[in-house]
Amino acid sequence: MVDQSALTVSLIKPEIEEKEANIIYGTKETVRQKLQALKQAFSIDEFIILTAIQNFEQKKRSYTLLKEAFNKGNAQKTNETLAAY
Repeated sequence: MVDQSALTVSLIKPEIEEKEANIIYGTKETVRQKLQALKQAFSIDEFIILTAIQNFEQKKRSYTLLKEAFNKGNAQKTNETLAAY
């Protein structure tokens, strides 16, 4: 004999929630300010940053710009754009 309750459960479709990607991009200072604002608003201790850039050299440059944005003094200013996903 087949258990009817087991059949009913297997027919329930799970719901998938669609969300927009959380993308932060801009100059070093813009990205730094946005990440600092998130840090304060949500008491974040650390971020996991992913730059979804295909070209390896451009990807390295993106991480370098991010590092420079958070270095003390931030002596080197640039208008190059970086993105944090």
